[in-house]
Amino acid sequence: MELFQEEPGIGERIARLRASRKLTQEGLAGQAGLCVDIVRKLEQGVRRTARLTTLNALARALDVEPSALVGQPATFELRSEGEQPSVLALRQAISPVSDLLGDDPDPEDPPGIAVLQASLRSTESIRRDGRMAEIGALLPQLIRDAKAAAHAGTGADAAAAHAVLAEAHSRHC
Repeated sequence: MELFQEEPGIGERIARLRASRKLTQEGLAGQAGLCVDIVRKLEQGVRRTARLTTLNALARALDVEPSALVGQPATFELRSEGEQPSVLALRQAISPVSDLLGDDPDPEDPPGIAVLQASLRSTESIRRDGRMAEIGALLPQLIRDAKAAAHAGTGADAAAAHAVLAEAHSRHC
């Protein structure tokens, strides 16, 4: 009988990579330019996700692709020949249950417009390279980040965040 083995979460992946590089949580946070509290909460499972900018900073500090931190979600794998991949993670990002439940506010500040636009450009280059599993791992967080920036911004910043959100939807959804 084959037992189901759960895929390690983002926190476990970060902890393993950090330990393999002989970094403390403080050392990783310093190299990534982040608050150590974010690293701790991710590793302890208090937070199960992070902004794309945070993931990019951690990935740079750990010298890995951001998709290595979030894993390759099964929701984007092809099931069998001819079947289309599931888009559950995208559906959850586009219409998250947390919007309806009023979850605790995200402790991270929304990313700036320049960072959002750079993240969008990076997902486009990954898509052009045909690395769809990486897009599946990164796009939901980009959508959440753009929503947060649009909600927190005013005037031109809010409009630019909405433009990134619209572009993410139209290019990849």
